[in-house]
Amino acid sequence: GDYYLPLVAGVGFSHNDFEDNVQFAAWRREGTAEPYERWRRGSDAPVGAQERPLAALRAWLRNHLVVAELIRSVVWPPAGGTVEYREGGLNFIFFASERRVAPTEMARQGAQFTRQALLRANEVVREMGATLVVVIFPVRGQVYWPLVQRLFPASREDDPDWRSNLVGQFSRENGIRYVDLTPALREAGARGLPVYFRADRWH
Repeated sequence: GDYYLPLVAGVGFSHNDFEDNVQFAAWRREGTAEPYERWRRGSDAPVGAQERPLAALRAWLRNHLVVAELIRSVVWPPAGGTVEYREGGLNFIFFASERRVAPTEMARQGAQFTRQALLRANEVVREMGATLVVVIFPVRGQVYWPLVQRLFPASREDDPDWRSNLVGQFSRENGIRYVDLTPALREAGARGLPVYFRADRWH
């Protein structure tokens, strides 16, 4: 029968992907038959459809109930603590880790894996006759960086965008199309719009 090939293939990039790439490479080297997500958590918890309803419930509680976040902070306290911020249209729980943006050795290793993955993805997509587009998603700390600096004083030399800029520059230098959502989301955040969930720095 007929089959169709895409004209455009998209891949998303976010702040934690560098570290995830290092973990994924370690999982492949280990050669285990254990599913990656289970291996990464070091847990026997089920992975798949059975887990998704519970994950959805946890996310809802985290984003809508202050008490749920307080309980989570006590049971699994984030390094450096949290700050609840309410002003104008913003109602967030910020984590101290959101100010730690300086490159680490693990992030540098992950950056190299990311470069290799993008080049390979571009080759595969071109062989299909399609165009690869990289979509760069900033994390909340990038979008509300002046606020994060005020709540958790950070070095003036810290650059919250170094990961996004690295991926963007690499894509540009290698003829890969990309879209960086950081400027648009940052502009919305500067106007006091809540473009992230209350207690979720990633989405």
